[in-house]
Amino acid sequence: MKCKIKNSELAKENIALQGLTQVEFSVIVGISKSYLSQVLNGKRTCKSSTAKKISHALHSDIKTQFDVFV
Repeated sequence: MKCKIKNSELAKENIALQGLTQVEFSVIVGISKSYLSQVLNGKRTCKSSTAKKISHALHSDIKTQFDVFV
């Protein structure tokens, strides 16, 4: 399944509220900064497993953060 971010600005704000840069957040999630940036900007979709990692690191639910489709 593929996932697309619902609200990129909210996700970026949540990262900042945790006191993290996108580089630091990408390390926590285990993906490259460029890939994270593309996902957060809605330019790329990601696998559901990656969406789960991002959502977990945002202390949120995958359904809140991402639209999931086949």
